[in-house]
Amino acid sequence: MILESEENKKEVRDEAMIVPETAEQSDAVELGNTAEITGSFVPPEITDSLEHVVEALLFASDEPLNASKLKDILGVHLDGREFRRIVNDINRKLQSERRPFEVSEVAGGFQYRTIRAYQKYIKALFKDRAMRRLSGQALETLAIIAYKQPVSKAEIEGIRNVSTDSALKTLLEKRLILILGKSEEKPGKPIVYGTTKDFLKYFGLSKISDLPKLEEMEEIAKGHEKSELIHDFKRDTEKTRTLSDKEAVSESAPTFEETPEATVPVEETAPVQENDISLPVETDEEEPRSGEPIA
Repeated sequence: MILESEENKKEVRDEAMIVPETAEQSDAVELGNTAEITGSFVPPEITDSLEHVVEALLFASDEPLNASKLKDILGVHLDGREFRRIVNDINRKLQSERRPFEVSEVAGGFQYRTIRAYQKYIKALFKDRAMRRLSGQALETLAIIAYKQPVSKAEIEGIRNVSTDSALKTLLEKRLILILGKSEEKPGKPIVYGTTKDFLKYFGLSKISDLPKLEEMEEIAKGHEKSELIHDFKRDTEKTRTLSDKEAVSESAPTFEETPEATVPVEETAPVQENDISLPVETDEEEPRSGEPIA
C-alpha cells in the first residue's frame, strides 16, 4: 500500500481549486485591455476577430452593409477605409480558396454575391421561378428617369408622348424611383423624380454615376442573368436619348423644395435581392413578355 505524502496531498488540493478560464477571459488575457484600429478604440474581444465579425454580418445581411451600419451594430467607430481593407482581405481569402462568391460594392455598401460564372447553375436551380417583368412602358419610363434625373412627369411625357401615370405608380410602389421634391429651377415648381438604392441594387451599381454608357450596355448584358431586361433597358434608353437630343441640358444642379406630403406611402416589402427579383406587371398596360427565370 502506497501512502501519499503531505506534499502530494497539498498539490492535489491546489489543483482542485483552480477555476478554468472562460473563452472570454482567455481572449481578454491574450489581447490585453484595448487595441487601436485607425485611431478608434475597439473592444479587445472584437479586435482579434473583427474580420470574422464583419464577414458574418455581410453573410447574414439581406441589405448592402456600410461602415455606418457597422458602427450601429458594433457600437464602435470603423471608418470606410478600414472597412474596405477588411472587405479586400475577405475577397483575397475567398479567391485563394476558389470560393464561388465574393463581396461586391453595391448601392453604397457591401454585400455577398455569387460569382457570375456560376449563374447558369443557380438559374437551373430556380428554373421553375418565372420572372415577372416590368412592361415596356414602365421600363422606358425608368430609363428616362435614370439618365435624366431629376426629371418631372411633364418632361417624361414630353419624351414618350403618352401618359406615364400607371408607369410612375408601379415604379414608386416597387421603390425603383422616388419623389425628390419640387424643382425651384423648372417653371411651376413641378415634382421631380429620381432613382433609389433599390434601383442600384437591381442593376448591380454602387452609385448612379456608375450607370453604364449606352455602348457599354451590350457588354454588361453578355452572360448576365438579367440580359433580356438589360437589352430592353438599353433599347429604351437609346430611344430616350434620341427623342431628347433637342433639349438643352442645364449645367447647374437644380435645387429642390422638400415636399414630404408628396411621397407615396407603400407597404413594407422585402428588399430587392440579386437572386430573387420579382417585379409586378401593370394590368392596364401592355402584356409583359415572359423572360427567363433567374436565381
